[in-house]
This record gives sequence, C-alpha cells and structure tokens, in this order.
Amino acid sequence: MEKYISIIVPIYKVEMYLRECINSLLNQNLSEEQYEILLIDDGSPDCCGDICDEYEKQYKNIFVFHKKNGGLSDARNYGMKHAQGKYVLFVDADDFIEPNSLRKIVLNCKKQKEPEIFFLKAEKVYDGSKREEYDSDMDINELVKGKEDSLNYISKRKMYPTSAWSKMVKKELLEQNKIEFILGQLSEDYIWSMKVYLSADTFGCYNGKYYCYRQSREGSISSFVSKKHLKDLIEIIGYMEKEANRNKKNEVFILSCAAYVYKIFLWSINGEYTIYRDFINQRKYLLDKRNNPDLYLINTCSKLFGLKNTINLLKLYRKLKNRSR
Repeated sequence: MEKYISIIVPIYKVEMYLRECINSLLNQNLSEEQYEILLIDDGSPDCCGDICDEYEKQYKNIFVFHKKNGGLSDARNYGMKHAQGKYVLFVDADDFIEPNSLRKIVLNCKKQKEPEIFFLKAEKVYDGSKREEYDSDMDINELVKGKEDSLNYISKRKMYPTSAWSKMVKKELLEQNKIEFILGQLSEDYIWSMKVYLSADTFGCYNGKYYCYRQSREGSISSFVSKKHLKDLIEIIGYMEKEANRNKKNEVFILSCAAYVYKIFLWSINGEYTIYRDFINQRKYLLDKRNNPDLYLINTCSKLFGLKNTINLLKLYRKLKNRSR
C-alpha cells in the first residue's frame, strides 16, 4: 500500500523539543500504513540521534537517517530522496502539529481531487502557551479557478506562503521538475516555494488547525538576523529578478515574490541603512510590484519620509510589537 504522506523532519540541536514534535506526529488518527515519518539526523552533536533511534524501534512508520551535517536544505533534500509517499510534508523539529489533524488533511485533499499543492494553516506559539494566527485562511474559491488566477491570488495576499511546512506537495511534482532547496542558503524556502508554485497547475487548501510554529526559540536560525542572512536575501532577490526577466509569462508573479522578500529585508536590517543604501534604493521599485497592505504602507511612508526614516519606523514598530507579547 502506497503511503499517502511522507513527513520529513530535519533535526539538529533540538533535543529539548524533539520528543514533543515526534509525539505530535504520532498522536494522529491515521493508520501507520497511510503515512511515514522520516527523521533526518543532520549530524546533531546532542542526544537527538539517540532519541530518533528510540522511536524507530517502537514504530513501524518511523524511519531514521543519520547523516553528516550539511544544513537544513541538505537535510530536506536528503529526506525527499528517501520519501515514499504520494505527498511530501515538512515539519521543523522544534515545532509540532495538532492532534488528529492529518486525517482531516487527507480527507480534504481527496475531496478537492488531490491538487499538486495543498496549503495548510499555522499558528504562532509563544512561551506560556500564548498563540496567535500566523496567516489568514486561504480562499478555496480563488485557488480552484486555474493556475493564472491562483498565482494572481497568491501574489496579492498579505502573507506570501513561503515556509516549506505551509503546504503539502505532490512528490511527483518535485521529482519531475527537479525542485530542491539551495544548499547553504538561509531563507531557502523563498526560492523553493516560488519554483513549486510556478511548476504546479492545481491548488487546494485546508484551513483547519494544523501547524504550531514555535516562536523565539533560543538558538534557532529565525531568532536572529545575521549578515549571512541579509546577504542571502539580497541574492534571493537578484535570482528572482533574473527569473522574472527570463520568464515573461510569469513576470508579475515572480516580481511580487521578490517584493515580499524585499519587505522582509527592510524589516531585518534594523536601521542599518547606510551599509545597504545602494541596494535598497536600486530595488525600491519592487514596492510597487506587490499589491497588499504592508507593501502599500511601506511605499507610502517611503514617499513621505524617505526609505531611511521608514526603515527606522519599522525598527521601532518591531520593538513595540515584541514588548506587547
């Protein structure tokens, strides 16, 4: 019997959270025959490897792979090569999923005639069990109109669904189009997701509770912004610009993706305008390439106060928002 879902879990230095993650994947009313859990130990120096082996001995649908450390992208690519399911699903090892959510996802996916991309819902989870919505519901009526309308809808949403864990993807689509994560790149989800969307023809969604996205974990890549991260964001935007110039048919969608990454870049530089001034000014045209409230507000502020002052306002807003949590 073919597995319906292959859940790929890259693992590195997360022993404090790993059991909660794996237990959440097991706490599902879906038979072992229907899904597999691939635990990719990416050379973790702590006890993660031992924890994985412990679970593999107890459950028939858990498969452990120990490999030399190669980073998140390498671990995800490794998992995709070993996945046997019809669909691939990514879960970060410091996050977890809602109990009995997988069966609902499978039922809804089949009901929607098994689209190539199946979007899923997430909540941010903070210490003390505080939660908040990560993204608004997807509009199924917009997703089923056809590829062009689906891409247009995605390009106008406030949130561009970039995270690998934000959707379930047919393995066949990834294999046929040779879509992998770029090795060594931070924010590797941006280009990977764009390629996935451009390659797909059919889209669907499930808006029920599913993914629990842990916030502010000490030591996590997303808990700080490094110069490497900013450098990679610049490279990602450059890649998307070249792709937009090459792929004129989807130019509008690709530039909307670049505009979203540009927004993230402005959010992330923490007022260091002088260092990145030339790049910021050369790419400000991207503020007009994505039609959503965030970009409109940043664009308006930049015209009124200048980009430098707008970036400082973003920095202040970020501080105030973090204090309110």
